Amino acid sequence: MRFKYKRVLLILIILFFFLNTLILNSENVNALKLYPGKIEIDFEPNKLIESGVCFIPEGNAHIKILSAGSLEEYITIERDEIYVTEDDNCVMYNISLPASFDRPGKHDHTISGTEIPAGEAGFVIKVKINQLIIVHVPYPGKYLEINQFTAKNAEAGEPIEFTAPITCKGKETINNIKGVIQIFDKDDQLIGTVNTNTVTNLKTTEKETLYAVWDSGDNVQGNYKALLKVTYDGEVSEKKTEFKLGGLDVQLVDYTKKVILGGIQSFYVSVESIWSENIPNARASVIVFDNQSTELTSFETLTKNLPAWNQAILQGYIDTNILGLGTYDAKITLFFADLTKEYDGIIDIIEEPKPQEEEKEKPGSSKTVVRIILGLAVILLIVLFFFLIRLLIPKKDKKQKSK
Repeated sequence: MRFKYKRVLLILIILFFFLNTLILNSENVNALKLYPGKIEIDFEPNKLIESGVCFIPEGNAHIKILSAGSLEEYITIERDEIYVTEDDNCVMYNISLPASFDRPGKHDHTISGTEIPAGEAGFVIKVKINQLIIVHVPYPGKYLEINQFTAKNAEAGEPIEFTAPITCKGKETINNIKGVIQIFDKDDQLIGTVNTNTVTNLKTTEKETLYAVWDSGDNVQGNYKALLKVTYDGEVSEKKTEFKLGGLDVQLVDYTKKVILGGIQSFYVSVESIWSENIPNARASVIVFDNQSTELTSFETLTKNLPAWNQAILQGYIDTNILGLGTYDAKITLFFADLTKEYDGIIDIIEEPKPQEEEKEKPGSSKTVVRIILGLAVILLIVLFFFLIRLLIPKKDKKQKSK
């Protein structure tokens, strides 16, 4: 029996160290970074690209290199793992592009770096990070891509500048490119039209920029939309954008509409500046009324500087004990640069929601992986426990037969 107890003790010690290593490996995960994160290549038949991926580990420096994607048969990597040092932190590779691809457009590939934990034992969680490689294969015929369409905000009455970088993504040269920009107000009513410059003889992979200037005239300050329609050799492509005509003005974007009953609660007022300069010391006041228009309580938010053309959150505090459960009318007043603006609103004072179950985690998330690993460890522990019991409990039937 002593031999059995020693064997059991040895098994328990091994089990302890196994579980300890398992938990440490599941919780202590080192960070890993790489550069460049993305490489974009314009396709050329039989072109040879020499490139690489470089790593910045935090902690463990042993990294496994993997390759996956649509370029697998064309890529050659110099090695499949690296021990990163100051003098050796990059893995080089060559891409030998074919004479052609079966389909045009983007062809994606990834070079991955995965940490190999030092002294790996049992189950471990490994950090993996990818470098994205994109090969742009031209479309047959003529194809134009509008990379971006932007408009610069300006004061009401001042001109608005539009720009739209474009790229020829087709195999054929585009002879003539021109654009028309339509401007709409907040109610989607057409209020203006302006033509862009004309671009000619744009070859495959070449880039140019369409631009235009619109005189905003007597249009009032506010939010506007623009639609760019580009016509090129009988084809049409479109892109949308938004812009602001500004002035010394601040607009209410949103506010806290539901407040939990119980003492002093936070209250937020979201505002937006449509002025080209910073507005200092903006604040809001909130007055709450009952259905008889009797004032019940009021408060002011903290002051805040509003950056040009940007939004900010003004925070205040409301005493819910004065109000009780129910729906109340509210008047929100914005103060900025010696000016004021008033808005009417509604506030609901509600009971605190009952605690809900924790949101289900996505499969493959780190917490899910840890729980799976620990669950397996518990199952293993239970199995070993019953196995040990079987070893320790005498088998009476065998003893009786031996007698």
